[in-house]
Amino acid sequence: IEPKGKIVILDCGGGTTDVASCSYEIENNNGTKIKMKTSYEEGDSNFGGNSLTYLIMKYLKLKLCEIYQTGIVESNLENLLKSKEEIKSIIDNFDFEGSNENGDLQQELSDILKDFDYNYELAEKIIPTKFSSKTSEFNSKQDKEIIKRNFYQLWFIADKVKTEFFKQSNIVMIGLDKEDNKNKKIKLPNLDKIFLSYYDNNNKIFTEIETLPELTITLEEIRTLIMPSIYMLLEKVLEGGN
Repeated sequence: IEPKGKIVILDCGGGTTDVASCSYEIENNNGTKIKMKTSYEEGDSNFGGNSLTYLIMKYLKLKLCEIYQTGIVESNLENLLKSKEEIKSIIDNFDFEGSNENGDLQQELSDILKDFDYNYELAEKIIPTKFSSKTSEFNSKQDKEIIKRNFYQLWFIADKVKTEFFKQSNIVMIGLDKEDNKNKKIKLPNLDKIFLSYYDNNNKIFTEIETLPELTITLEEIRTLIMPSIYMLLEKVLEGGN
């Protein structure tokens, strides 16, 4: 690390994400004293901890659905998201000055995630989680209980995945487009006590998953998943700080 320079600090909290543009200076050789000056800071309440958890939950659901109903949903992120270069180009060319900031930004992000969200809607017919939906085809009290359990069980796993992602000791030292530890796996929680059910469309019944399959998620997968939101947020904040 250079003895002095400029950095951007990104803090994904429980409900908001905060970004600060800072200049720093290391005041002694062993790096134990650092002088930091903030030139700009901004927060975004539309992208925070729960947003990340929800995004990861949707991805977990796609991976599980591909196992139990093959050929219906796609879970390969390379096929679901635009390339990093395309995403950067879309965000770099976004007109922040002439836009209705939050609404237009959200629409841009929705376009980037269009295929991902389309497959997530298909997955709702296999492992439904929208227990409060009034348009769901699963309307009985028992169905609603199963769907509600599916949601909270998947949310629990997703939250653990998110926590493990940020706990990685070197996560703050790598960019979203770097190759460092690309295939390093994220440790998943003990799945022995997780109870999920999928809908068997052939027999028209819910079937409980007695033993969850081994799931593996890498750091690179989570980086790829959250990259559009992170880049969109950074571009918005940095444009505002000019």
